[in-house]
Amino acid sequence: MKALLAFATGLFLGFIARTLARSFKGTVLLLAAIIAVTGILTERTELSLISIPLMLLARKGG
Repeated sequence: MKALLAFATGLFLGFIARTLARSFKGTVLLLAAIIAVTGILTERTELSLISIPLMLLARKGG
């Protein structure tokens, strides 16, 4: 099941990566999403928790 989730998430992030990578804010948001998914799939909650402040920073633009 994790392999299917990783594949689907990777496919989705691949489709939106080009759009998000056009700005610094989008790049930070994309990296935070990748870190969150990696943390979930590897069952390392500290990685998922690191991504939360990054997403908040990207959302506020700063």
